[in-house]
Amino acid sequence: MNAGLLNITEVERSLLTSLNEKYRIKFEFPFVICARENKLNSILTGLETRSKNTKEKEIIAGLIEVQKIAKLRTIDIINSLEYCKLAAAPLASRNSVVEEVGKGRKIA
Repeated sequence: MNAGLLNITEVERSLLTSLNEKYRIKFEFPFVICARENKLNSILTGLETRSKNTKEKEIIAGLIEVQKIAKLRTIDIINSLEYCKLAAAPLASRNSVVEEVGKGRKIA
């Protein structure tokens, strides 16, 4: 899932850019939001709402968003690793999978 920011109108892009610039000027760091958990409207609302925060409060909000992003990226990495298939396999089939890997065979 993503925020759908690749398919926004010029008006939406202009508004997003304007709000982002105001945010960056006020806080002196970029606006951070987990785009995979949000759509354009919630990102715009977040920019408007969070722009009213103090710098200290916004640092905390940004760090919470970074945590969400890191969690989703970590899950993606773990899900892409072949050994996850091994970990999910029942114990009886793990031994045969280990044997196959030991013989240099790839696991489907």
